[in-house]
Amino acid sequence: MTLKRSERGAPAPFFALDFMRAANRMESSGRDVLHLEVGQPATPAPAGVLSAARDHLASQRLGYTEGVGIEPLRARIARHYRDMHGIDVPARRVIVTTGSSGGFVLAFLSAFDAGDRVALALPSYPAYRNILVMLGLEVVDLPATESDLYQPTPAL
Repeated sequence: MTLKRSERGAPAPFFALDFMRAANRMESSGRDVLHLEVGQPATPAPAGVLSAARDHLASQRLGYTEGVGIEPLRARIARHYRDMHGIDVPARRVIVTTGSSGGFVLAFLSAFDAGDRVALALPSYPAYRNILVMLGLEVVDLPATESDLYQPTPAL
């Protein structure tokens, strides 16, 4: 008996990661590389963040956190939105993820059911399409142009 293999395990390629792999190989062989392939920061973490992380790692018990993030962090993020943007977001509505891809999955799962159709402007971030397809959603392309500022419009 053979186990079924899910089609979800075969997303379309995300070429930025291929570029990152090639750039890392070039860099490890001594070439000077300017990484622009995935949009990650090119600077180290701020000194205050590093100091706080060291203090916490040295003095606190490590372990799992609540699935939506620890409450003090969620409260501080909610306060930031209130102080910086004048938006009152209750901390119970803030979810902390380990990265944007996890956040996309949670947002898409909460907004769409399998089989739903989701419109994406083209060009768009390839991970959106891959995640939507892997969740069983149908992607509808909206070919945007420079004149649309590459954003969806009612006409599209």
